[in-house]
Amino acid sequence: MMKSILIILFLSILVSACVQTENSSTGDADTFAPVTIDKSTAAGERLSNAFGVIQRNCVSCHSQFNLTTDAQWLNTNYVVRNSPSTSSIYCRIKGSGCGAEDMPPTGSISALELSYISTWISGL
Repeated sequence: MMKSILIILFLSILVSACVQTENSSTGDADTFAPVTIDKSTAAGERLSNAFGVIQRNCVSCHSQFNLTTDAQWLNTNYVVRNSPSTSSIYCRIKGSGCGAEDMPPTGSISALELSYISTWISGL
């Protein structure tokens, strides 16, 4: 009987630990907070569209792409202001027509999604 109670207690603790979204004792709530981008300007709308594509297709493998401002992207050298064809993040996307074109490794993104990335970089 005692063994059954201990097993149930252990499983309860294990299951409840799995649903935790943050470790409040380390202050990592910002890591798990939903990402919001101000879309009230044309630049914000372009970034939001591109960020959505990157989130859906890139961040699961490339966590360094979880950037939410144009300045952060420009500082990484993954994008070159106003130049999709010389921006490594754009040229790595299948269908871009400018080089490496091997991402995402499974499948490809739509022409619309590719245009979001191009339009965003062209507007930087």
